[in-house]
Amino acid sequence: MDTVEPTRWYVLRALYGKGADVYEDLKKLSLDAFFPTHRVVQRKNSVMVMNIEPYIPSLVFVRSQKSRLEEY
Repeated sequence: MDTVEPTRWYVLRALYGKGADVYEDLKKLSLDAFFPTHRVVQRKNSVMVMNIEPYIPSLVFVRSQKSRLEEY
């Protein structure tokens, strides 16, 4: 009888500023990933600019089996 490895949520720590890149790579591998972001309005040279920034810059959440993440 084979045991099925459970699917769980894991937190991956990326290099500073690379969280979005890790998130995109995980999505390309068809993994269920989450990278929380929010919109920030900033003033630059008297112009309002809207940027999307991560809530937690270096953390990416991924739902997968542990064995699949070890390959990554």
